[in-house]
Amino acid sequence: MKKNFKDHKDEETPLQEIIVINDQLKPTTLTLWGECVAFFKFPSPFLIIIAMRLKVSSYNGITLSTKSSTTFILDPSIPEANSLKAW
Repeated sequence: MKKNFKDHKDEETPLQEIIVINDQLKPTTLTLWGECVAFFKFPSPFLIIIAMRLKVSSYNGITLSTKSSTTFILDPSIPEANSLKAW
């Protein structure tokens, strides 16, 4: 779900929360901020994502958030991704 967040300067920043599920069926919230919201166009609800340089928080479980240095690889061509697609 896409939303806007007002920061301490009263400026709006787009954000979107998505649920990521690992191979152990554990859901985790990934919050996309700013430019990352516009970057993601979800062609499939079963998109394989590799995310690097995320902010990890542990409050009532683990949550992940993007930051300015976050990078993504979508639907990578690696054996682990192929096994997740078959899952």
